[in-house]
Amino acid sequence: MNTKVPSKIRQLIERWHARVRSAEDELQDHRMGGVIRRMVTELEEAIQAELDEFLDADEAAAFSGLGKDQLRRTIPNRGSKYRPRYRKGDLPTKASAPDESRLPRILQLATEVPDSAEESRREQIRQQARETARQVRRAG
Repeated sequence: MNTKVPSKIRQLIERWHARVRSAEDELQDHRMGGVIRRMVTELEEAIQAELDEFLDADEAAAFSGLGKDQLRRTIPNRGSKYRPRYRKGDLPTKASAPDESRLPRILQLATEVPDSAEESRREQIRQQARETARQVRRAG
């Protein structure tokens, strides 16, 4: 994973990878493991898309806090001489802005997702217990 990704997001992705293994190994729930794996993949793709976005000189200056001249001297221009473009992942982050304000909304929401594999398994057990209780009441 790219080093431009904030450490909280990298830690979240690592936790989700561990949850995939946990769901598949401990809970024997390969379906839930697949769901979590897809979520992690979507998150990683969203991060990469955000880092691969190209900004013009004004946008790059606003995003990074660098002046246009400083950008021209220090950051690779991915456009042309007369239409400079800077890859967002190549830009330094502005120290005054918190990392979270620069992330796409999907990444902010992802940090709020609960431990869905464990909760899902608990809910499955609760549903099975309720169903068993219904069947016992019907039989009795």
